[in-house]
This record gives sequence, C-alpha cells and structure tokens, in this order.
Amino acid sequence: MSDRLNNLEEIVDRLVDFTGKLFEIKIDNNLHIPAFSLIETDFRGTHRNTILINDKLIPMNNKSILAHILAHEYGHHIYEHIKINPEHLNPKQLEHIENEADFHALMFIEKYNYDKDEIIKFIANTSVNKEISKSRIDILCGDISIIENNIDILCS
Repeated sequence: MSDRLNNLEEIVDRLVDFTGKLFEIKIDNNLHIPAFSLIETDFRGTHRNTILINDKLIPMNNKSILAHILAHEYGHHIYEHIKINPEHLNPKQLEHIENEADFHALMFIEKYNYDKDEIIKFIANTSVNKEISKSRIDILCGDISIIENNIDILCS
C-alpha cells in the first residue's frame, strides 16, 4: 500500500477512535475545494455520512495537513452541520460552523500531536479569504474565544 493510503488509513483509524464514528471517505478530484461533507443516499435508500476529498488539492503525504482536513470534515458530521441547509444561514452563521469544525480539528490535532506549524503554513498559503484563514489559524493556536462568544449564533 502506498504511503498516502497508509497515511489516510492511520488518520481514519485515529478519527474513529477519537469520535467512535466511521464515515465513508471518497476521492473526488472534481471538487474545487480540498474536502466537503455531505449525506449521501446509497442504492438501498440508506443515508450515509460521507466526506469527499480532492487528493490533488491536499498534500496526501503530509499526515498533519491531511489529519486537520479530515478532522475538520468529521467536525461537520459530529456537530451535525451537514443537516443544516446553508442557504438558510447568514454569513456569520456560516463562519461559525466552520469555526466549530476547526475546533473539532484542533482537539484531534492536539490529542494525536500533529504538527500545527505545517497546518498553519498550508492554511496561510492556500486560503483565498485571509479573514477566514486568520480565524482558522487563531483557533488552531488555541484561541477558542471566537467560538465561545458565538455559541448561540445558530439559534438566532
């Protein structure tokens, strides 16, 4: 098995240990973003929590970056963001769900001692929105006040 598949398998094993949940992960190189979470319906009509990743936009040989991206997407499933229609959210609420997913990723990254510097460099170099990347980096550095201060934002 290649290193990139070994990395993916190791991270997924840790995510399952961390969350108690196994989500389907599929490669989709047509995505315009590194990863995306959704609920798919299989041929039996069963709903499946799925994470799509574009392995052309993710350095699959870098465990820390891959772990952060997958843990972030896992966060969308764990916090049930995937059940919310984003068209019903204002920009502040959309930002909040991204911050919550980043918080989930932070907890995972810290537990398994992934390299935050590599993740920060990747976010800084690949993000198109500098304000969002600043929030993401702040959370990764442990500043969770942005989440705590907006805890009820999805209820408004």
